[in-house]
Amino acid sequence: GFNAVASVDKNRSSINETINFKIDLEGADSFGDIDLSALTKNFTIVSGPSQQTSMQWINGKITNSRIISWSILPKKLGRVSIPPLKVEISGKKSVTKKIDLFIEDSQEDTNELDVFISAELSQESAYLGEQITLTYNIYRKVECSIEPFEIPNFVGFWSEELFRPNQIKFKNISLNGVQYQKGTLYKVALFPISGKKIDIDPLVIKLQIQKKKKRRSRDPFFDPFFDSFFMETKSKIIRSQKRTINIKEYPENRPSGFTGAVGSFKIFTETDMDTTNINEAITFRVVIEGNGNMGLFTIPALKFADNIDQFPPKETFDKNVFRNELSGKMIWEYILVPRVAGNLKIPSIGFTFFNPKTSKWQKLLSEPSLVIV
Repeated sequence: GFNAVASVDKNRSSINETINFKIDLEGADSFGDIDLSALTKNFTIVSGPSQQTSMQWINGKITNSRIISWSILPKKLGRVSIPPLKVEISGKKSVTKKIDLFIEDSQEDTNELDVFISAELSQESAYLGEQITLTYNIYRKVECSIEPFEIPNFVGFWSEELFRPNQIKFKNISLNGVQYQKGTLYKVALFPISGKKIDIDPLVIKLQIQKKKKRRSRDPFFDPFFDSFFMETKSKIIRSQKRTINIKEYPENRPSGFTGAVGSFKIFTETDMDTTNINEAITFRVVIEGNGNMGLFTIPALKFADNIDQFPPKETFDKNVFRNELSGKMIWEYILVPRVAGNLKIPSIGFTFFNPKTSKWQKLLSEPSLVIV
């Protein structure tokens, strides 16, 4: 058999420092399978696994040991533990012991930082279904290159990507009197779908920062021309602060026809012809346009007169891109086939929504229409 022993290089760490975590597989003849799903709940794996094999003579016998290591980053402050992890090698199993860590807040002052990310919100409280715009910006005083990064999962929100640059464009700004270059990493529209308070996980990115090497002065060899030889790059992990959205309660007297539309909208209807013959199809369209949580609500079911055959509507959503506010048109197309002659009246259609700008319920009615059959 074998024995899996876990260890870390330190058990007190700051939230922005990586921790070296390794598992020593004593007496194992291969690396086997390790289930890391329990680890990733409280830690981000920054790099790894890397593997190494060592052999030792103990009392005249050779023993093999294999070491697997990772670089991990804590996701939260305070007491955080690395849970026991199961290791399986050729059918044999071993479990590591739990390791407790204490994670402190980073003591770095933003003005002192060479580079940092901020999570900037259009607002910190919102109604369910109301858009919040979240922008991740990076601020830097030094040259750095950003490694590919993962966008957090926005649990509790419906999200619509607004902007993801292929290349980050920087512009010079002054922050509390300090000169920085600012660039946008990612911008997203978030629509809260449930809850009273929703946390937004930090964005974590890995950078390579270029720094001049410290060097002795008075050495005639160090001419400014040679500066480029004396740059060193160092890896650094940075993260945005955690943000929380508070959900506001809708006002009382919620109307019965409310199907979840939040924003500001207009409704109109149109038919593709004014006159038709019995058994010939006409197309009836309901169009809602405006801005808000488009694509996240529907209209109440429509029931036409009994002497008309109707088919389930085709729904489309034309989104306006390059706008911070999600806007566009939602269209429902009904195919109607009249079975008797006469005046076909299509009644007006009611649509209820909540306007977060005025904090009021609004009801719209479309104009009724008439088709001669």
